[in-house]
Amino acid sequence: MNKLGRLFSTIIFQNIAAIIAIGIIKSLFGAYGWFPNEEIYSLVDPMYNLLLPLLIGYTGGRVIGGKKAGVVAAIVVLGLIVSSPVSMLIGAMIIGPLVGWISKKVEDITNDYLPIGLELLIGNVIGAMIAVTFMIVSFYYIGPSFTNVVYLINRFIESVGSSGWLPLLAFIIEPGKVFFLNNIMNHGILSPIGMQQAKELGKSIFFLVESNPGPGLGMLVAYLLRFSQKKDKNAVKAAIGIQAIGGIHEVYFPYVLMKPILLLPVIAGGTCGIAFFQFTNVGLVTTPSPGSIFLLVVLAPKMDMFFVFGGILISAAVSFSIAFFLLKNVDLTLPQANENMTENQPMKNKEKPSASAESSFTNKTIGKIIFACDAGMGSSATGAALLKRRAKEANLQVTINHAAVDEIPKGTDMVVTHKNLKQRAHKAAPNSIVVALDTFTDMNVYDELMITIKSHMEEKPVIKEEQLMLDCKVSSKVEAIKMIGKRMEELGFVTSDYIDEMLKRESLMSTYIGNGVALPHGLNSKSTKIITPGIVIAQFQEGIQYDHEIAYILIGIAGAGDQQVRILSSIATLVDNKDEIQFLINTREKGKFLSFLSKVEMM
Repeated sequence: MNKLGRLFSTIIFQNIAAIIAIGIIKSLFGAYGWFPNEEIYSLVDPMYNLLLPLLIGYTGGRVIGGKKAGVVAAIVVLGLIVSSPVSMLIGAMIIGPLVGWISKKVEDITNDYLPIGLELLIGNVIGAMIAVTFMIVSFYYIGPSFTNVVYLINRFIESVGSSGWLPLLAFIIEPGKVFFLNNIMNHGILSPIGMQQAKELGKSIFFLVESNPGPGLGMLVAYLLRFSQKKDKNAVKAAIGIQAIGGIHEVYFPYVLMKPILLLPVIAGGTCGIAFFQFTNVGLVTTPSPGSIFLLVVLAPKMDMFFVFGGILISAAVSFSIAFFLLKNVDLTLPQANENMTENQPMKNKEKPSASAESSFTNKTIGKIIFACDAGMGSSATGAALLKRRAKEANLQVTINHAAVDEIPKGTDMVVTHKNLKQRAHKAAPNSIVVALDTFTDMNVYDELMITIKSHMEEKPVIKEEQLMLDCKVSSKVEAIKMIGKRMEELGFVTSDYIDEMLKRESLMSTYIGNGVALPHGLNSKSTKIITPGIVIAQFQEGIQYDHEIAYILIGIAGAGDQQVRILSSIATLVDNKDEIQFLINTREKGKFLSFLSKVEMM
C-alpha cells in the first residue's frame, strides 16, 4: 500500500501545474469568481474531462514503463474518456500505471527476439497493438464499469464530507504527516478524491484537510516563545516562514519528532480546523501545492476566502495553546551541530549531532550534491537553495539540486536528507555519501556541509609522476599494453591478472579513440582484478601500430563501477583538442602532461 500511495502521489505531483491552472480559471472566471466569464470558464470541462485524465494516464504509464509506455497508456485512457459521461480522473490513475506495466513486460519479453535493425519499427508496432487492444476493451467494458464506480465514489464523498466524522481524519493525517507520509496522503489519496468532488460541486473540503498549515504554525510559534538561545530562535523563525508562507510543511516535522508529545497539539489544531471548514461549508477549487497560507486563500472561492483564513488561524491558535503548555517543563535544547560530520572520524563532543555522514568512500570527491525529501519538491528544494547560496559565496564549483529520496540521480556524490529518510537514501544511492539531518532549517548544518565539501574537494586524487612514462619504445601494441599493465600493478592499482583482461578487451575491439590516443582497459567495470582506481600514461614519440592507426599516447585505465565510465568519458573529452595532443606527443616535460591530466575525473 505504501508503494501504491507513493505511485499515486508521484502521478498527481508531476501534474500539479495543470491542476492549479484549472483552479486559477475557476477562481477567476467562475460564476463566483473575481471576473466571471462564461467563455473562459468553458475551458474547465475539457481540462477536467480530457486534458487531465490524459496527462495522468501518460504520467502513470511513463513512471512505470518509460516514455513509450506512457504514450500507450494515454491512448488507452482515451478509450475510457470517450466511453463515459463523467470525468475519468481516478480511472486514469489506475489504468495508466497498469498499462505501463503491461507494456514494459511485453517489451522485456520480446526484446531478445526482435531482428537486428528492426527493433525500433517492430517495437513501435507492438506498442500500437497493445494500445489499440486495450483502448477497445476500455471503451466497451472498463469505461462503463468505472462510470458506475465514479457515481458510487461521488455519493461516498458527499456522505463523508457532510458527516460528523470528517474532523477525526486529523488523528490519522497529522501523525502521518510527521512521519513524511504527507505527500502520499495529500497527492495520493485526498487530491484525487477532492478533484472528483470539485468537478461536481465546484470546490472540495478535502483539499484543506492535509494542506492546512495552521497546526504546524501554532506549534512552531510555541517553540519560538519557549526557546531562550538566539541560534535556536533563528532556526525556528526560518521554519515558520518556510512552512507558513512557502508552504513546505516538512520543516516542522523534526520539531515534533524531537518531542513526540507535540503530536497532541497538531492533532487538536487539525481537528478544530476541519470542523470549522465543515461548519462554514468552505473548500478549495483545486489542490494547493505547496500548502502555503497564501495559496490556500487564493484557491478558495471568493465567498470562502475569509472563512478559509479563519480556519487556518483557529487551527494555529489551538495548536499553539496546547503546545505552549506542554513545552513549559520540557528540555528545549536542540541537538548541537557536530564539528565533524563524517562518522568514521572522532566526535569532539558527546552531544547528539544534528548531521551525520555515512559512506565507505572517505576520500570521495564531491561534485554533485542532491538534497532529498519524500517528494523532492518541499524541504529538499529549500535546503538545496540555502546550500547553493553558501557555495556561490565560497566560489565552490559543485552542482547542487533536489530530488525525491527514491529517485536520486545516478552519479550523485553526496545526498543530504532527513534522518528518518536515511535508509531510503542509502538504498537509492548506495555509492553516495549520505548526510542525515535533524532539520533543514538549522543554519549551523550548512556551515558543516561547507566544511565537509571543502575537505573532500581538497582530497581530490591527483596524477603523480610515477604514473607517467615518456618516450617509451616497444615493437608492438601488445608489448605497450603489457608495459602499462605492469606499471599499474607496481603502483597497486590492479593485480597481475588485469594485464590479460586488457589484452582480451583489445582483441574484442580496439581502444583507439583518435588523434593518436588509445585507452586500453579491462573487460568491464566490475573486474575483481582492480584494487583501486588509477591510470598510467605512456608516450611513444615514434608511434606504434595500433590496428589500422598509429598511436603515440596510451592511457591505461583501471576503474570500478561507474568510475571507469567517468574516467573514460573525461579523458575522451580532454583528448579532443588535436593541437594540444600533438604538443604532448612531442614534449618531454612531465609537468605539461600532469597539468593536462589534472582535469581527469578519477572518482
